[in-house]
Amino acid sequence: MSFGFHPISKAEQVRKVPVKQRKQHSKPELYRGRRIPMKSIRGRITRETYNKTIDMHGFECFFCGTTHSLECHHVVPKGYSRTISGRGVWRNLRFVCTKDHENSPNGVHGNPAMLKQLQEHHEQLYGPHYYKDVYDLFMEGLVENTSPEAYEAFMQEEERKAAFLRVDAEASEAAWF
Repeated sequence: MSFGFHPISKAEQVRKVPVKQRKQHSKPELYRGRRIPMKSIRGRITRETYNKTIDMHGFECFFCGTTHSLECHHVVPKGYSRTISGRGVWRNLRFVCTKDHENSPNGVHGNPAMLKQLQEHHEQLYGPHYYKDVYDLFMEGLVENTSPEAYEAFMQEEERKAAFLRVDAEASEAAWF
């Protein structure tokens, strides 16, 4: 038995040890014969929804009105609660500046009152389902299929109802009873 110097060969040094990866749930969810994408994918902000948000809401901070260093914010954040999770649809997105978006008492992520104000504003504009995508509405039985046309028709009807409620509330406030 020799206790001398025994260098490791170059082949052993470069040998790659396979890294055991965690098994991901790559199986899509099936609901009534439809494939439902994973929640992480449904919460993403695509370039199309980003541009639609600019068109519909403008490119300024909701709270302070600045146009510098803006970030796109989920009104109902992804993973908001066990039952509610905001999706990456333009009705659930709003631009806020970096200062108002941070996780501090001055930012929307650290100040529940600011988050609530933003959520109430969107609910008044778009109705109670503003943060949902077509798959959420389909699984709740509110739309008959997962087509973009069915989703837009439902959401436009919700916007019409919300506008009617706003006008009705304003009229009742102006009444002299």
